[in-house]
Amino acid sequence: MAVQADDLLNLLLAYSASHRARPLRQPEPATRIALWVQDIFPNLRRALGDPSQIISNANLATAIMLASLEIISPNAFGVAVPWQKHLDTARQMVAARGGPQKMQTASRGDKVSSFLWSWFAYLDILGSLSGGKANSSSSVSLFSWARAEVSSGVP
Repeated sequence: MAVQADDLLNLLLAYSASHRARPLRQPEPATRIALWVQDIFPNLRRALGDPSQIISNANLATAIMLASLEIISPNAFGVAVPWQKHLDTARQMVAARGGPQKMQTASRGDKVSSFLWSWFAYLDILGSLSGGKANSSSSVSLFSWARAEVSSGVP
């Protein structure tokens, strides 16, 4: 997927550079990372802002991966952006794709969607349990939805 989506490929490069700096005990190459990710944020905003555009798996993977990178390495971009903001972007993308129920249904027949759904749900639920500030459309609704699914016996 990353080979076909420049934003995701650039984010993978940024993630790799951040990860590589740790064993070398070097600061993250914030300037290089900033160059790789500079187009990602406007592209995600554009994808969310255009209701006629379908939110692709690559868009969703990029938003989820941004949240993951901020959790693991909060200084990777050289500026502090809370991981919750990136997760909220992913949450908006899930909503644009039809919400949690439609995402889960779609993930049954598609391994990529299944992986993205699982990754998103993992971050969303753990984020809600970590004491982060929840808003009305946030993880509380996904957490409640997941609890209802479990109690009803829906796989």
